[in-house]
Amino acid sequence: MAPTAPLESTPKVDREGKELTSCPHCSFTSFKPYNVAAHVKSVHCKIRDFSCDLCDFKASKKWNLRSHMKNVHEKLMEFNCKLCDFRSSEREGLVKHYSDQHSKMK
Repeated sequence: MAPTAPLESTPKVDREGKELTSCPHCSFTSFKPYNVAAHVKSVHCKIRDFSCDLCDFKASKKWNLRSHMKNVHEKLMEFNCKLCDFRSSEREGLVKHYSDQHSKMK
């Protein structure tokens, strides 16, 4: 059986039939047009609507400002390693720590 060629001319659609929207400036894509609009605003236009009250940090997304506050100003270390004294303010930091430091331990 011969391999079939990819259908590149067929637009990608999600389960609801919405087409993939592309950024006009780079290769970013999303099935949600508002994600592309937010991407253009923050990445290409460099608009930062959320400002830290304690320093000059500015963020394009509210969650980014919340993360900054936790990491820099509050220094909340909610995620603790069960194998050593490592602590992190974000779950992803603990996951990376386990992968980097303890993945060879069995």
